[in-house]
Amino acid sequence: MLPERNFLDLQEVWQTIAIYLQPKDVLSFLSVHRSISNCLSTSASFWSDLIVRDRDDCSSSSSDEQRTTSAALTLTADASAADDMRRTYIMQSYMLTLSSVKWLPVSKEMQHIQFPVKAREGHISCILNGPDGYKSVVITGGLQYDRGVTVIELKEGVDSHTSNWGWTRLNPMYLAQPTFVYGASLTALPSALSKEMEKDRFMKPNYRPGIIKRNVAKAIRFGGFEGGGNSGESNEVWVLTIVDYEYADDTLDQFAVWEQIETHGTFHPTARAYHSATLLHDRYLVIIGGMTSSGSCIDESMLDINTWTWLDASKLCEGEEKPRGR
Repeated sequence: MLPERNFLDLQEVWQTIAIYLQPKDVLSFLSVHRSISNCLSTSASFWSDLIVRDRDDCSSSSSDEQRTTSAALTLTADASAADDMRRTYIMQSYMLTLSSVKWLPVSKEMQHIQFPVKAREGHISCILNGPDGYKSVVITGGLQYDRGVTVIELKEGVDSHTSNWGWTRLNPMYLAQPTFVYGASLTALPSALSKEMEKDRFMKPNYRPGIIKRNVAKAIRFGGFEGGGNSGESNEVWVLTIVDYEYADDTLDQFAVWEQIETHGTFHPTARAYHSATLLHDRYLVIIGGMTSSGSCIDESMLDINTWTWLDASKLCEGEEKPRGR
């Protein structure tokens, strides 16, 4: 193994190698050795060169415009921390890879004959883990005043968009009828967590006789507008559970259950709609932004789904300036 000082003395060599790598390989190269990472990660000029290289490769601007951009970035590199430049490069690399994402049209037969969901806006949807490893799209709500739940089984493979997808239309069960909302969020829970939460109910071995396979999938609904014209915002929390059973006689059973969650804590999140909702560490549902009847908001809230306790996430957020509400 070469001494540490040799790695540090070869910064120009490592930088030259990295410049010729594809964007997806640059970070892998930096992780080959700690000294390579130390000497390149802290170099603002290195990240600036990468930004200019990739931007020039994909730019249709004139050479004069490119030279202007390069000079501006060099000045930025001299005035900014290397860490900021690194984040800029990572984001730019991600944006450049979006061209590989393709939209595939669903077959006309499926759209006009088989597809069970009417056109709507403000509905909620997410992907849940179905039985035997299949994925399912769950769609409900929206400005069709549709209380039903549609579960669409996704086919796998390159030509899945031309295949006939299986779907089921469910009328959910509930103890208390869920409020009708639009613009809410529906966030899927991990399969293992869903099953653990239902180990004493739907996943119980003797829940029903003759069951040979069982699957439980869950998603959390938060917020939404209850009234027309973007009014009557809500901060209610509901859980949608989709249960699949397969019996020894090859019959199948699938049903949906809505349950309202009684949350705890002294903090109460701002009622809103059209927000973002992200599950972190399989435990914390983070709510950011959205709309109220009086305009956009950027308030942050966090729900601990282990205890169903609301936390004031604004106390955990740091930074010189918050983004605008959206």
